[in-house]
Amino acid sequence: MIIPQSEEYQELAEDIAVEFADYVYSLRNEFIFHQLTLDPEEALDRAIREDKKPIFITDSGDNTTGGAPGITTLLLQMLMKKDIKDKKIAVAAILDKGAHDKLLKQEIGKKVTVEVGVNYNEDSAPVKLEGILKAKGDLLGYYSAKEDIAGSVCTVSVGNIDVVVADHGDSFTTINHFTKAGLDINDYDIIIVKQGYLFVDLNAIADLHIMAMTPGACNLIVEEMEFNNLIRPMYPLDK
Repeated sequence: MIIPQSEEYQELAEDIAVEFADYVYSLRNEFIFHQLTLDPEEALDRAIREDKKPIFITDSGDNTTGGAPGITTLLLQMLMKKDIKDKKIAVAAILDKGAHDKLLKQEIGKKVTVEVGVNYNEDSAPVKLEGILKAKGDLLGYYSAKEDIAGSVCTVSVGNIDVVVADHGDSFTTINHFTKAGLDINDYDIIIVKQGYLFVDLNAIADLHIMAMTPGACNLIVEEMEFNNLIRPMYPLDK
């Protein structure tokens, strides 16, 4: 917005506004993501292929720190069908209060069977987990590294995959989030979290960060969003 001091500068302000708009538009292709971005399938395949540890995959479309609910199971759906080699993987966390409450009644170390996924759409379709109840713990708020408890979590181990099921939609943004959940972050080769850009505490220990361009309430692929009231042409919908 260019605001003239008085009416006599109106024409000058309009010229400067056009000049400034042209300048910004000339840089449109330079507005890029700051780390590796891949589609969901590619993100998982790349992480499994790598020898680095830990590798973080951020489920960017279901980023609870950006307002998404934390309910999508898409990456878990894909993960359960893959040969993960000998990788140890954590999915932290998926919001499903019903599944969480069922797990909370079970004893740690016991075999459990539960469907995780609220089935809002195909991206949150239930995934059947048959495994061992590994841990129960507290869910910290996503800005909290210490004691701000937002809810509760239960972790089910299905082979080498640990799935954290939560009763609230908050993201694991610090190492202490894992500790409070009853998990050791150092155990994992690959960690999937509900974020976009990786939070500072986790970024500091990440050997590789892959932003998975997943669907959801925080979908970052602008071209795939539904717009009804745009003046066309409009970049990036129109190149």
